[in-house]
Amino acid sequence: MQGVDVHSDKYKAIVLKAIAINTECIGYASAQVRSDPDVIKLLVRLNSNQLFHIHQDSLQDPELALELLSINPRVYKDLHPHAKNNIEVIRQAISSDLVNILQIPEEYRNDTDLIKNYFVTSKEKSLKYLPDKMQNNLEIVKIAISNNPEN
Repeated sequence: MQGVDVHSDKYKAIVLKAIAINTECIGYASAQVRSDPDVIKLLVRLNSNQLFHIHQDSLQDPELALELLSINPRVYKDLHPHAKNNIEVIRQAISSDLVNILQIPEEYRNDTDLIKNYFVTSKEKSLKYLPDKMQNNLEIVKIAISNNPEN
């Protein structure tokens, strides 16, 4: 009897079907399966709470992170810190109101467009954690005040 070719499309289709039927079976899959982008996307599409089984190195890839966020923004909390430090991932998280100002890496808190977008989309509007340069930016202050008069 020959062994199963775990790299074949047929094997992958079987794995994806099994996961679609019961997302808990991902816990029994190999690291290779748990790090496959298609498997990860399927779990996100299914709103699975099984993402903790995903191989964490897979959640470092900013491109995959952007795809996952477009499927389900709530997956942001499960991303690897490396992916969360990518400017495009941060922009996506801000537009979905998934981060507060302290979760934006400090090196990006001086990005005027990013901070303007944050104050337009976020429910939390405090200026106090911004660098002085941003607190003195009239355009940002106007946006923050118009959305939160307590500033």
